[in-house]
Amino acid sequence: MVTGAAKPSPKADSSNKKLNLAMAILLGVLTILLVAVGTFGMYKYWQRRRREQHQARFLKLFEEGVAKPSPKADSSNKKLNLAMAILLGVLTILLVAVGTFGMYKYWQRRRREQHQARFLKLFEEGDDIEDELEF
Repeated sequence: MVTGAAKPSPKADSSNKKLNLAMAILLGVLTILLVAVGTFGMYKYWQRRRREQHQARFLKLFEEGVAKPSPKADSSNKKLNLAMAILLGVLTILLVAVGTFGMYKYWQRRRREQHQARFLKLFEEGDDIEDELEF
């Protein structure tokens, strides 16, 4: 006879689902935040390095007496910086979307495996009933 096989209450099951959903959302937001901060930091580092390289080139040319600043070169640098910022933003959004989708799928698979394990656990001691009823 099966004893001790208690069904989880619907209230506990719904609170568990809410907790799992809250954890998935929190992990998604945390991932988005980390990726955004990291990408912004990389962009700032790249921007500072480009500015230092540009200044070093300009000083080298200025020391040689050849440098004449052109407004055209400055506007092309601004366009390049804007293009890089847009590209990094799009790549960040894409990376966050793929990461969040992957985490969601992993969470679904893990939840499904837990439910299957719980279901199988209910029937582990089920062979005794068949012996008693002589099937």
